[in-house]
Amino acid sequence: MPNLLSSVKIRSLLLLSGLLMGGASPALGLEPFKSQEPLTISVSDAQISAVPAEDAILDEAIAALEQAAHAQINQYRAQRGLPALTLNTEISAQARSHSQAIATGTTPFGHNGLEQRLQWIAQQFPWMSAAENVAYNMGHSDPVVQAVTAWLNSAGHQTNIVGDFDQTGIGIARNEAGGYYFTQIFIRSR
Repeated sequence: MPNLLSSVKIRSLLLLSGLLMGGASPALGLEPFKSQEPLTISVSDAQISAVPAEDAILDEAIAALEQAAHAQINQYRAQRGLPALTLNTEISAQARSHSQAIATGTTPFGHNGLEQRLQWIAQQFPWMSAAENVAYNMGHSDPVVQAVTAWLNSAGHQTNIVGDFDQTGIGIARNEAGGYYFTQIFIRSR
């Protein structure tokens, strides 16, 4: 059985394959590889199918935005003497899925499907209370600051941010037009 590569090695291979196939690294100031087809990388006898290199770069950028949003929310909570929210990957997956559905137009902007997201989370671990914030913005140099600021300037959203919760999940998606969709789910676990 072939050895499996870590995600870091796969990302490195994706970037390398993009360079070898005529693309370049954005870090070098050059255009990224533009393939829309999945890449197949041969490693020994194993075939690894992966997303195009530009998708991997976008995924990393989105993950960094999600981390930044989490940090800003926790900083705001800390300034008010509140405990930090633990970023939960299972909750984040639900939040990200919702943001992606909005970004692709599958779901209208809002809280549609919240009950199903919370039921799924309840199957992972018990919780006592929950809330959700959503946001959209486009054309800002820092979409996270814009979204978090908008939430903090809205009484209902701000109430969720400072609520009696201990877990959170943050999911961000970007549509083809460059708009960013944010979903943050707040959970008070049992």
